Amino acid sequence: MKITALEAARHRLAARPPHRPIASLLTRAAHLAGERSSPLFQLVVLHRLKGFLRHIVVSVIRREFPDGDLTPRTGMSEEIHHDLLALAENLGVVRLQQRAPRARLRPDYAAVVRSEDPAAQDTPAWRRDRADYQRIRELVARGGVLEEDRGEDTPPHLRRDDVHYLMVLCRYILELEEMSLYEQVKPSFDTVFYSDLGELAYRLYTSGSYRKLCRRLQPASFLDIGCGEGRHLEPPAQLRPAPRVVGVELDPKVAESARERLAGRVDAEVVSTDLFEWRTEERFDMILSSYMLFYLDRSRHVEFYSRVRELLAPGGTYVVGQYFPDFQEYQRALIDRYSPAPRIQRWASETGNSLLLAEVLLNRTLVHFRSVVYWDAFRDDLAAAGLAVREVLPADSLYYSHYVLIGRADDER
Repeated sequence: MKITALEAARHRLAARPPHRPIASLLTRAAHLAGERSSPLFQLVVLHRLKGFLRHIVVSVIRREFPDGDLTPRTGMSEEIHHDLLALAENLGVVRLQQRAPRARLRPDYAAVVRSEDPAAQDTPAWRRDRADYQRIRELVARGGVLEEDRGEDTPPHLRRDDVHYLMVLCRYILELEEMSLYEQVKPSFDTVFYSDLGELAYRLYTSGSYRKLCRRLQPASFLDIGCGEGRHLEPPAQLRPAPRVVGVELDPKVAESARERLAGRVDAEVVSTDLFEWRTEERFDMILSSYMLFYLDRSRHVEFYSRVRELLAPGGTYVVGQYFPDFQEYQRALIDRYSPAPRIQRWASETGNSLLLAEVLLNRTLVHFRSVVYWDAFRDDLAAAGLAVREVLPADSLYYSHYVLIGRADDER
């Protein structure tokens, strides 16, 4: 959707409510169907995810703010504190207000946090959240996190790729239980986990839209910045006529994996180097950076986009694959434009947005990440580097992440 049309639509489009009656009927049918290998089972999982997230968030608040006063303590990271409260507000745990105190626990959760009496803590909302949390934990344990964990004894409904992805994502979100509001912490898993999660998400949700985008743009030359193991290098390399394909990856071992993936491809290479130190005379018709901006320090974003502009050929397209925590108004407009069932999709995207904010909080709290990418700041940084957004497309069927098509600001529109 062209950015001018998207801007007009998000101002014009009323925030239509999700179609809750139909969504409720589908969820009820899913629960009646029970644990079967059916697409409806994914609805059962989605229905419980907000309670799962609320249980984690309230548990963190109870640990860090036992008196219920959500004012940041001395030494706390303002950014982590902000993103925790943003998630808590989204989940209905706190109410944010203009006057002091800035954030206030909602009554059901105030009792859980402040009271030392187990009976007083046992509110109806907390019981529901606890049941959802326990059920999701059980499914994560039964389904296994890694692909090799799924054996013949794994129930068929948990072997479904869509459900398995949600279980892996929930395992990732459980890292929030050990979060600190004072500093970033190490995760309990290694970087292979991120790679496996990204591979699964790409295969299930974004590969189709990405291949379609590559066919549409038909670049004569293609550059993937932060190419990882090379999954995004293959689709452009398969185009006919085949373009010049280059990947840049800082980690030498990961770069070698990408080279193996491209073995036998004509005019394709992977360079193991820092983008800021890479010297080349080449200019590229299509440049991609997919889910890698949060690995850059916030202070280097404009410098990074300036480097992209140097490498982008006149008339070329820079594609950013990314999710944004402040994108809900645009998301509604995109759903209205592209979804065959927009009101039901908005219901599903409510849970997706809660998961997104949980992932943003993980980006703040885990040591592997350097920044969070906000839409408004992202566009300002692009403008400072001489780039401009031209178009935005949904990258997945959940409207969780998007492909942002960007050109040089001095190119003709």
